[in-house]
Amino acid sequence: MLHTDVSLKNFGNRPALVVADMKTCCEQITETDIDCNHIKLIGTSTDLEARRTKNITLPYLNNYSYNRRGKCDIRINITFNSNQNLNIPIIQRINFDTYLTRRTFSSLLTELKSNDKIRMN
Repeated sequence: MLHTDVSLKNFGNRPALVVADMKTCCEQITETDIDCNHIKLIGTSTDLEARRTKNITLPYLNNYSYNRRGKCDIRINITFNSNQNLNIPIIQRINFDTYLTRRTFSSLLTELKSNDKIRMN
């Protein structure tokens, strides 16, 4: 699973309703090929109390999260008072790069082998 995390902070004195969803999400397949149709992040909503911080996650359910590179534009709507329709829309761009270097990949394999030996004993 690939997931995008957004940290929210309410500096105000009133609680807010925050709704976040994907506007666009593009993966760079090769240097000349960009696909903006297959990644679909699942949106979420949350209440954010005054003077509080909260993290939200927008997941992309897939089988293989490594060796992907691209960018997602996340649409965040903040509503401070539903009675007055005070709504603030924000677009936040998030770049992602999950490519593994040979060094990182080797250390992950070494760690897995070590854990397997411990479990077997």
